[in-house]
Amino acid sequence: MSNLPPGIVAYLKKIPLFADLTDDECEDIVRTFATEKVEAGKQLCSENDPGEAMYVVEKGTLRVTKKTLQGIDQEIAKLGPGSVAGEMALLDGQPRSATVTAVDACTVYRIDRAAFNTLRVNLRPAAFKVIRTLARTLCGRLREINGSIEVFWADPEKSLAQMKERQAKVAAEVKARMMSATRPPPGASVSRSALPARAAAKPVSTSFLPGGDVQRLRVFLADVPMLRGLPPKDIDVLAQIVKPRVFADGAVVCTEGDPGDAFDIVSAGGVHVVKDLKTGFRKTLATAAIGAVFGEVSLIDGKKRSATVFAMGESVLLQCGRAEFEQLFRASSPFAFRFVERIAVDLSRRVREADDMFTSIYSRVGETLTELEEQLLEIQGSLEGGAWPTDTETLLKLVGYKDV
Repeated sequence: MSNLPPGIVAYLKKIPLFADLTDDECEDIVRTFATEKVEAGKQLCSENDPGEAMYVVEKGTLRVTKKTLQGIDQEIAKLGPGSVAGEMALLDGQPRSATVTAVDACTVYRIDRAAFNTLRVNLRPAAFKVIRTLARTLCGRLREINGSIEVFWADPEKSLAQMKERQAKVAAEVKARMMSATRPPPGASVSRSALPARAAAKPVSTSFLPGGDVQRLRVFLADVPMLRGLPPKDIDVLAQIVKPRVFADGAVVCTEGDPGDAFDIVSAGGVHVVKDLKTGFRKTLATAAIGAVFGEVSLIDGKKRSATVFAMGESVLLQCGRAEFEQLFRASSPFAFRFVERIAVDLSRRVREADDMFTSIYSRVGETLTELEEQLLEIQGSLEGGAWPTDTETLLKLVGYKDV
């Protein structure tokens, strides 16, 4: 007989984050909960604090702020009942990317990361359904950022003028604070990301061509950066469902606006990712060599491709369809669970980096149009570029549940 509070399961299912859970899975999640009361004006967590928990708002309103490089608090969002805060910390355990403060008296459910990681270690479906929903939210964040950049490309001169106007307001506010008695304390300004520097993953040592035997395919897949460290049984599952596709140099692999119905792994040759702008120009966002994974955002959210991909030289891609992957996930396949988890952690990292880049752009004064274009291309390349720049060792640490 359950000892859970009456009505808690029905309450959880009204929250989008938990809507896909069964009753039993809800009970698994509730066992990671603790209730906290937060007085009006009190901080629930501060930017750069350790990421030890996620919060679900039961009552009241939370204000989310992030500091500019000059140390000014900039409001990002307000969160009401049913909203979630600290989701990236639950995924990757990295320091908080923003400060969360109670606008009025609030009641929140605290989901402890260590307790949640116990569910992950034991491959409980509840944890991975939550992770997949969080990944969808992060996909939405990436697409929103991408949309903001699209606005810039539509009219670069106007966008630059608007950014400089905003920068001037920030500079005026900083000057006013410096002249007042309530100037920020030394060291109040923030640096770029609290994340460790992203290093390139160790290159894949081999390739795989159509006609190769299953054992060679397994060896190749096990060396793909996003798959390294997975148990052999997981690699075997993927080896059974991927299908090789061969492309001539310059051939279109997928087109912006196509249905997002698969992800691909480059097993020979390479690809480059481009964006056709409304101005008529084409921008190259990223290139990828053997071992790159792309299409993982569409795999998670099922939405349309946001860029066009071309083959570089004669190339071979190993494709896994979204429908086949969904079947594995619904069947509680450990491979599907672990792969979604890795995608979610990588998405979390990319959102953090993009947020920090935007904070840097909006905090600096005097950027030229060329410099601004380069910065936005860097952000968009990170958003569109897929999982291949990931430092595999760091990724494995982030999903290694060291605190369990």
